[in-house]
Formats: sequence, C-alpha cells, structure tokens
Amino acid sequence: VYNAWCKLPEKQRITETLLKQLDFDFFEVLDSVTIARSRRHIQTYYDVTDIGSFPERNKPVSLRPKLTTLPNAINYRDVFDLLSTLHLSIYTPTNYILPSKLAKYLDEKETENFRKGRELGVQRLMSINLLKRMESSVHSFLLTVQRIRNYMESIVATIEAFVAGKGASTLNDIEDLSGDADEFDYDDQNTDFFSVGKKVKIDLRDMDYISWKRDMDEDLENLKLLISMVEDITPEYDFKLNELLRVIREKVANPINPGNPKMLIFTAFADTAEYLYENVSKMVKNELGLNTALVTGSVDGQTTIPKFKADMNHVLAAFSPKSKDRDVLYPKDKA
Repeated sequence: VYNAWCKLPEKQRITETLLKQLDFDFFEVLDSVTIARSRRHIQTYYDVTDIGSFPERNKPVSLRPKLTTLPNAINYRDVFDLLSTLHLSIYTPTNYILPSKLAKYLDEKETENFRKGRELGVQRLMSINLLKRMESSVHSFLLTVQRIRNYMESIVATIEAFVAGKGASTLNDIEDLSGDADEFDYDDQNTDFFSVGKKVKIDLRDMDYISWKRDMDEDLENLKLLISMVEDITPEYDFKLNELLRVIREKVANPINPGNPKMLIFTAFADTAEYLYENVSKMVKNELGLNTALVTGSVDGQTTIPKFKADMNHVLAAFSPKSKDRDVLYPKDKA
C-alpha cells in the first residue's frame, strides 16, 4: 500500500490518502510495536520546542472508603480475620496422600517436594488473591469466595458418597486450576502455577481423606459465614461504589478540561469492571446524560450507545477520536 501511495501524484500523496488505503490490521501492528517514552525521558533527551511543555500534573487524590454503610455490618478487619482462619487445603491434596502411595502420583521428572511446593504456591497465591479481590470490590470478592465454596462442597460430597458406599473413590482432575486463572490479576496469571503440572486423578483410598475433609469442613463453615455477611452489601450499601459515583458527579460538574467530561475507570479484575459498568452506566446516563462503555480482555464490550459495535478498537476510537483517527477508521461515526 505504501509503495503504491508513493507513486501517486504529489497532490494525492498526502497522509489522509494513505490512511484510507491502509487496512485496520496495520494500526494494530503499529500499536504493538510503538515504543512508549516516559515524560522524564522525553524532557531529558528530546527537543520539545515544537510540541511545547507537558501540562502540570495534578496531585493524586487517594480515598480510603469503608466497606459498607450498613449498621453493625462486617468490616475489612472482620474479613481479614475470617480469611486468616482458612486452611485452603483444597489446593494441597498431595499433603494428604499416604507416604506409601505417593510414588504412584509422581512421574520420573517430578519430586515430592516439587509437587507439594507447587500446590503450596497456589494455596498462598489464592490467599493473597482473596485480599486483592476484596480490595477491588465486594462483588468480585463474593464471586471468588462462592466459587471456592462450591469447589470444596463438590469434593466433600464425593468423599461422603465414597464413605457411604454410594460413590466412586476417584477424584478427577483435582489439580487442574487452569479454569481459575481469570480470577487472578494479570501479574499472577503469568506465574508457573498455571502452566506447570498436569491433571491427575487421586484415589481416596490412597489418602487420609478424613483429615482432608475435616479441614475443608472447617473452611466451609467460615466461608458460609463470610458469604452470608458479604451478601448483605448490595450496591446501595456498597460504600466504595457510592464514593465512586460521588467522584464522577463532581468531575462532570467540574471537569479539568472545560467542555470535556470524559473519564476512564481502571480496575484489575473483569468481574469488578462488569459490576461497575452495570451500576455506573445507569447513573451516568440518567443523571448526567453521558454514555458509558466497558472493555475487558475476557468478554465482549458493552456500551449504552444504541446500535454501536462495542469491540475494543471501536470503543477506544469513540473515546479518543483524534489520537485514534476515528474519522478515518469509522467515518460513519462522525455524525
């Protein structure tokens, strides 16, 4: 395309003509290879005479909202104390395999310490992840706690059926954690815990399943208590959510750039992003007359704009039309 453009007459050999001829894939490649420079790097090594100086940064505002406005409700300390009691032994089944049977579950390249170390890593990672999810949103935290509870209940039910003589003794794919990767933030998803190891079947007859079940039963009691208290924190009582709505109202009423009330909300988890979109978009549309869009890496985009294809690049072009060349890429959006 570029070579053909170079052969055009000089009057036609302009940027706009080239952009119209380039396929959209070009811009995706460009985004992938473009090197971002920090403000300090540019100020130190580049002549900024032509582009002017950078705008002065506003001082960040840090808020520390409480958990909920409900009276006599659970607070962050209560959550931490309950999480501290969890064994999370569901992630360390190898610890309960009888020593005489352990070799049966290890291959030639795998040692006992390697397997137990990997499981311990996942267990600790989940403990930290629960706190991260709590920090992100009550909604995100609740989803993860419920999934852990359901996972434990299914294993406990299998053990109980086996003890009663009504079920098989085999636990299938007990170590497969790949389905949980999306619940972790981006940095944690890139650990070896989700790429090393394999699916295994464990025979309950090779385990001290009584001790394992006892530890899981204790966890289930604490998880059920935690869930029952957190479930009461619906959006109207979610202090952090309502603080965000307050900040949005203030920013729209007093934008940094007059006439430009746009804003971005970032979060580490897709669950939280979906929760915010569900609650923020309604208020913003009804009260402020503005549209909202959701972009995550795991689900299709959403937007309150009618008949708008909410894929990531389209949403970004609508949000930042100048830098994303919206008028060239999506000329029908200009109206």
